[in-house]
Amino acid sequence: MQAHRLTPARTQPLELTLLLTSFIAVTYACGVYLFSTLLPDMRAALALNYTEIGWITGLGQVGFLVGAWVCARLVRWLGAVRVILASVFACGAALALMPLVVNATQIATLMVITGGAAATVWVPMVAVVQSGIAARHQGKVLGLLSSGTAYGLFLNGISTPALLPLGGWKLVWVFSSALTFALLAWGALRLRVGQAAGSQAPAPLSEPAGQWGWRSLARDPVAVVVVALMFFNGIACMPTMNYLVSFLREELGYSAQAAGWVWSTIGLVGMFGGFAMGALADKITVARALTLSYGLLSLCTALFLHHAALWEVLVGAALFGLVFNSIFGLVPAVVSLSFDAHKATVVFALSNVALGLGSMLGNLLGGLLREQQQSFVPVYLASLAVDVLLVGLSLRLHGAHTRRKALARSAA
Repeated sequence: MQAHRLTPARTQPLELTLLLTSFIAVTYACGVYLFSTLLPDMRAALALNYTEIGWITGLGQVGFLVGAWVCARLVRWLGAVRVILASVFACGAALALMPLVVNATQIATLMVITGGAAATVWVPMVAVVQSGIAARHQGKVLGLLSSGTAYGLFLNGISTPALLPLGGWKLVWVFSSALTFALLAWGALRLRVGQAAGSQAPAPLSEPAGQWGWRSLARDPVAVVVVALMFFNGIACMPTMNYLVSFLREELGYSAQAAGWVWSTIGLVGMFGGFAMGALADKITVARALTLSYGLLSLCTALFLHHAALWEVLVGAALFGLVFNSIFGLVPAVVSLSFDAHKATVVFALSNVALGLGSMLGNLLGGLLREQQQSFVPVYLASLAVDVLLVGLSLRLHGAHTRRKALARSAA
């Protein structure tokens, strides 16, 4: 089957990068994380408890898991661009329905849709970047795409405090839906599917697509470590992100404006963090950049736990913005640089399934732990322990990657 790709005559690499980054911004920052930003207000209005909230955020990751699982097949059937545009549409529709919810079940249903859309918009982007972006720029572009979440979070941090007094939490959802559909219109006008042609077409696979799947992946050390990293990324990062505003406003007593500053700091630093760490990875290797990122993630979680003053929380937020967006750009960079187009899709799809499982488990346990202990401190202590584990796994990735390159040189 021939690869579906963007037609360069219509979309140049810079516009392609901007479009894909904007899609990540709305599907993740609005589709996945806006609920966390509005959690104190929706919790009060709809009488939600933290056990229900844990299930809502956990089920959202079930949608992400299912989306990641089926995405590779959807791309083969429909093409990467069609899958991306359909995902943005599904996200916008779910955001538009969110102001109508009256209970936890309805919220969870829409969060499943937005979670699935987030996975199916992100997974095809590795193949699109391979097809439309020169290899020497792929680390930077994937780093920038991962920062798309940060652009959206920055917008959330600015717009939410401004919109809440005007129309409450429902107006924030309406604004996010309108923005999503506006970006979808831009993409629908500027992107189209065509037959792969020219020098940027993927190289032929070294083996038939059907002969390299889950079993082959399990025998590849780099693929195994990548999948493990994504699983523990979900456990460590998602509860830290999802419960941060509630931790600040309900347990530490900060105002909605102060929580907005923290959210905007995460977004502002993340805007440049993914690109900066991607550029650093091009110089020191992706595996070393990941180790540095996980070390900084441990530090920022420790700062959230200490929370002696708002400035300390803001420093932690800045570090979180730097590494959160970096991590989710560096992992696909490993995949893009280590595997051909078909294998990259398989590995990245399964690693996102692992991310969904880890996120679901982390969010569920985080909500239950908060409900039982009446504090978020145990949640963040558990995240810190997983952060340290991720440092060790990234060192294993560096070893596996080094051995693979040595074997490739000896074979040559």
